[in-house]
Amino acid sequence: MPDLITTAEVQTYLGISNEDALIAQLITLYQDAVKNYCGLEFEQEAITEYLDGGAQNLIVTRPPIDSITGVYDNYDDDEEVDSDDYTNDPNAGLIFFSEGSTSTWGDGRRRWKVIYTGDYDGAPNPVKLALFMLISKTLNNRDPQKTGEKIGDYSYTISPADWSPEVKALLNQYKAVRFF
Repeated sequence: MPDLITTAEVQTYLGISNEDALIAQLITLYQDAVKNYCGLEFEQEAITEYLDGGAQNLIVTRPPIDSITGVYDNYDDDEEVDSDDYTNDPNAGLIFFSEGSTSTWGDGRRRWKVIYTGDYDGAPNPVKLALFMLISKTLNNRDPQKTGEKIGDYSYTISPADWSPEVKALLNQYKAVRFF
């Protein structure tokens, strides 16, 4: 699977032309952490999920929905639901009965088999920016002995494990919400 950002993109963002090996290593480390944090792969693919019924919406785990191949009733020999009977909110990852219907999806644990193409086709720009910011901070704070600084009444502490509120704000809009 391709990286979410490239070494060249990071170098352009930072205005440098060196550190290729270190930047490549940081890309791998941070993109894995970002994918884990968001609960997404940022790679569009065909997905099959078994979702619980009993509500007005089926909620897929890897929005946005690009297309739906089919919705099947797992309790009724995988009978396919007519595609004219449902619609979806692609960005929210919701599948619901067509307008005018107050129907709910039949009750049952893992009853509804949904086959769809989902997730993002590459990293959205805010995710890329968050990665640039994380890598930039790491490259600018490479002195392992330096954990902080005090100048007069002003002081700060560097904690490499902490992501800034700005980075979290960029990523939180892509953080998958799980309902169990």
